[in-house]
Order: sequence, then C-alpha cells, then structure tokens
Amino acid sequence: MSSRLRHHLLKRYIRNLAGESGFDQWLTRLVLPSAGFQPEAFCEQIRRQRALLLVGPSGVGKTSYLQYLAARCCFRDGWFGSHSYPVPVYLPLGRLRGQSPEGLVSSQLALYGEITDRELVDGFMQQGGFLILIDGLNEIDEAARQEVAAFVERYHRANFFCLSTQFVYAGFEGLARLDMTPLTPDKVNELLRQRLGEEETDTLIAGLTGHDYSVLSLPLNAEFAIEVTEQGRPLPGSEAELYDAALSPVLDRWIRGGQTAYPGLLYERAYDMVRSREVLLPAAGANLPEAMRDALLERKLLIRSGSQLQFRHELIRSWLASQYLLPRWRTRLAEPGIHLGDHWLVTLEFLALQQSNAADVGDLLFMVLGKDAALAGELFTHIRDRVLGLTSGWVEDFHRAYGAAMLTAHPDQSRQTADSE
Repeated sequence: MSSRLRHHLLKRYIRNLAGESGFDQWLTRLVLPSAGFQPEAFCEQIRRQRALLLVGPSGVGKTSYLQYLAARCCFRDGWFGSHSYPVPVYLPLGRLRGQSPEGLVSSQLALYGEITDRELVDGFMQQGGFLILIDGLNEIDEAARQEVAAFVERYHRANFFCLSTQFVYAGFEGLARLDMTPLTPDKVNELLRQRLGEEETDTLIAGLTGHDYSVLSLPLNAEFAIEVTEQGRPLPGSEAELYDAALSPVLDRWIRGGQTAYPGLLYERAYDMVRSREVLLPAAGANLPEAMRDALLERKLLIRSGSQLQFRHELIRSWLASQYLLPRWRTRLAEPGIHLGDHWLVTLEFLALQQSNAADVGDLLFMVLGKDAALAGELFTHIRDRVLGLTSGWVEDFHRAYGAAMLTAHPDQSRQTADSE
C-alpha cells in the first residue's frame, strides 16, 4: 500500500475519532494527578519504553487518562515534540470481549475510519506508528490476558502501547509501570474549582476533613459529591453513603411512583454482571424495564455503547451489586457455584464497609479466604484503615489463616496488588 493511501485512510479515522468519540471532553475536564502524567512526560516515557502499564485502583481515572491521550494525539498540539504523532487506537477490553486483539483494532478502525479490510489493518500494524491504548486488563480472564500479552510482544517494536489495570498479571511484569494514585487534597480542590467555581468551592472545602479528602481523592467520588452538593444536600460522611446519596434520587422516584420492585431488580442485575464478569447489558438492556433504562440513562448512571448499555463506571455497578448482597451475602457467597476472583474486589470492599460491626467484617474476610486467599489479602489491605474496630482479636487469627492458606494452596502468582512492588 502506498504511504499516500495510508495517510488518507488514517486521516479520516483520526478526524472521526476526534469528532465522534467524546474523548475531547477530557482535554478540559481531566485533572492530572501529578507532573508525571503531563503529555510531554508521557511522551518521553513511551518513546523510551515502547510499552507502559498504567496501574491504579478502580475510579482513579485510568480510563479518562487513556481517552485524554487519544484526544491529544488527534489534535496534535505540540506535545509529541518534533516526532511524528502516533495514531491512537483505544481498546476498552470489557466492552469488546470475544475478539482477538487484532480484531479489536480492526473493529475500532472500522467504526471511526470505515477501514474494513482486515488484511489492510494487519499491514498497518506491521508498518507501525500506532499508540494502542488498552483499557482494563482486570476486566478479562487469564486466557484473554495472555492473548493481549502476545499481541503486545508481536507489535511493540513498531508501535507504542499503554495498558491500564488494577493488578499486575503474569506476562506483564516486565513492562515499565506508570502508577496512578488518588488525587492529593490540592488536586481535589482543583477539580472542585473547575466544576463549581471559586466561591462555591471555598465554601465547600472550608468544612472538609482529612477523611473527606480521602473519599474525594477518587475523581468519580468527587463528581458524585459535586452532584450531591449542587442539590443542596450535605456531603455524606463515607464512600458508601456518598453512593447511596448519589443514586437515591432515581431510586426514591421509583418507590414514590409505585415501582417498588425496580431498586431490587437493578441490584440483582448488577450482582449478576459482577458474578459473570460482564460489563455490558445485552440487547440495549433488554433485561431491564424500559422505564428503568430511561431513568438510568437520564441520570447518566447508564451510558450507551453501540447497541448496548453499560454502567457509567465499575464503581457504580459494584455498589449496586453490594446492595443486593448486603442482606444475603452469607448464603450467596457460600454457594458452590460462586467463584471469587479479583473482579469481585470492589464489590466486596463496598460490602465490607457497610457491615454493622468489625466482627461481621471478619466473617466476610474469612469467607472470602476460604474461596480465594489472594483476594482476601487484597480485600483486607484495602479496608484495614477504613473500618473502625479492626484491632479486634480476629485480625491476628486472619493473618495466621491467610499465611497458611497462601502456603498450602501454592498461590497463583499471576497478579499483584496495584501498590505492591
């Protein structure tokens, strides 16, 4: 293929990606956590390393950052220096499951560039010049992850890769890491000022405590806090209460309108999605009543993905799933068919944080320990500073049982927590 034809086809793709993807919103909305995430710093790292692993907890802004990078590539505003700009391809793994990595690239080039010839796309990849932004390694199973690892190995000499994940998995340990941490208080204030303005922000932050800043350090939590305060309601005191407050307008409206079964149905659907590791609601949410879908879309709790729907963020789906489990986790999680894994972590965090006492948290941790020792260890690490009373006697018992379980089970070393080295 001539370079002129390649240029023409990819120029159309970039133009459509810039105009139709919605990624450009992050050019003005995204608050970067530190100077290391400035595009010039990213450029320096990606040119040196060829492939980077973007690691951080759920809700920290990994997806937004990848989409921000895609938009910056499209608009070509000087950050890549004198070098040729790479062509960005954003691959959300959770939404595009069931395809090979090459098939994912083809589907995106077809969607935005009308480039439908698979052999042509394969030729483009071999020629190189792409920045492949792979989002959500933790949202796919181990077999699919190994396909992605082989894909990166095949093409990283001619292309650049940045992959986001909550955990570091086998096959990816050799990649250079870019660790994305929650926002500092100064960055939280910057985000609040961007959305609320100076006067309202000054009023809000005057009453914020260190605990409040910890909750708001996840950008999605800060967005929910803004929505709650704009409705004239006080800022909730915990993360679980924040999600309750953010979702209560639509849930309360259903109850007042006599649709009392809707909240429970929504909780169960979210739980089914966590259990089956599904990100998309099939057939545009056909398994939800139309009135429920419309209300969730109106509140932007659901968003469209082609002909299908998905929750705006994993944290929303996980909080809803935790509401289903809250009165029944002792029976549901004990079922033989329930296979826990790292995709349960956020749901279990919400569940633990809503227990009435530390003893119940201990019971939950021991139940998880019986099914997945590594997950139990990660869960304990995530909640130990956020639940009162965790100095209880059972903590020492848990440490002993966890150590024994990891030794006895010859644990799978294929993942590490985001904060491990």
